[in-house]
Amino acid sequence: MYINDICNVSNALRLVLFADDTNIFCSGENLKQLLDKITKEMGKLKTWFDRNKISLNLSKTKIMLFGNCRTITQANIKINGVEIERVHENKFLGVIMDDRISWKSHIKHVQSKLSKSISVLHKVKQVLDHKSLRILYCSLILPYLNYCAEVWGNNYKSSLHSLTILQKRAIRIIHNVRYLGHTNPLFLQSKLLKLEDLVAFKTAQIMFRAKNKNLPGNIQKLFNERVGGYNLRRIFNFKVQRVRTTRKTFCISVCGVGLWNSLNVELKQCPNMNQFKMTYKKLFFTRYRDEGDG
Repeated sequence: MYINDICNVSNALRLVLFADDTNIFCSGENLKQLLDKITKEMGKLKTWFDRNKISLNLSKTKIMLFGNCRTITQANIKINGVEIERVHENKFLGVIMDDRISWKSHIKHVQSKLSKSISVLHKVKQVLDHKSLRILYCSLILPYLNYCAEVWGNNYKSSLHSLTILQKRAIRIIHNVRYLGHTNPLFLQSKLLKLEDLVAFKTAQIMFRAKNKNLPGNIQKLFNERVGGYNLRRIFNFKVQRVRTTRKTFCISVCGVGLWNSLNVELKQCPNMNQFKMTYKKLFFTRYRDEGDG
């Protein structure tokens, strides 16, 4: 409550607040003009902090430039004569963002965590049964794959390949099968989703909320329902955005719409989230069974 009115200090900046963590966003076509604008607006924020007797820790304040331009070498912003450090990646609510929005740093972080957890599974597999090993998987591995997967998981298959390999290694340890054993029956038996399906599962939940208009306003406005037409199979579809770059196709406002529009009408008409998740999971497990070894 104490800092809620900070968002009214500047009309040029967009602020995202979470507890004592403040993230500031600003965009522009010209880099020099953008930096000048940010410097000016940050001065306003510094004044607000001072008047409200709040300390702005400039040593922990960082700047990151998002974009595809590879020629940017200088990007200086000073507050009270202190130059703000420029970084190429930074943790935002538990997810490591990079200035290319490729999520490579976060995927590498998850990969490191999974490798350590798999080592634990491997060491205890001789003394724990399948049920206990599955519990360990859900405690040590699944949270890293699950957290914000709808954001960083919609990515190139090559970028996620290392995580896919590690997940399969973990599921083989749980079931005590050989290194190259087929995993479809194992995922089916454990009632666990493969990484690519887990990403689709999480993405579809966002789209279900969008369809029922249960998302925060700033996110809900990214999704526009299709209007008009006589094809009843499309009555719950969203409009598909036109994009210019491959990276944009990985945004949930684009890939999520494509996924949602591909779902059957019965699934889209589920009365609540629990029913939707249960029905959608059954489709994945049915596919695992039909595909057999894979």
